[in-house]
Amino acid sequence: MLTQIGDRLAEGRVGALLDETELAGLEPVRDREALRTVLAALLVAAAAIAVSFFHLPAEVAGPLTTVTGIIILVTVFRKAARGVETVGLLLGGK
Repeated sequence: MLTQIGDRLAEGRVGALLDETELAGLEPVRDREALRTVLAALLVAAAAIAVSFFHLPAEVAGPLTTVTGIIILVTVFRKAARGVETVGLLLGGK
């Protein structure tokens, strides 16, 4: 099966990596990437606004906003970040 997928990918048949018979009875997974992206953008913006309400010096507010944004992004995109080893520290990886 992997050889078949590799051959079809090399041929540029990205939309048909497997035969229809092999996909019969399977439900496609919903693509929620756009929803995750909008959610992450809204949460990072809200965190930046929340940090600004504390009236912290710029030397503290900038890094605090950055760290908060990274934590939000790692949380929202948790499944996509599992392959990255350094993110495993933030996720409490095994």
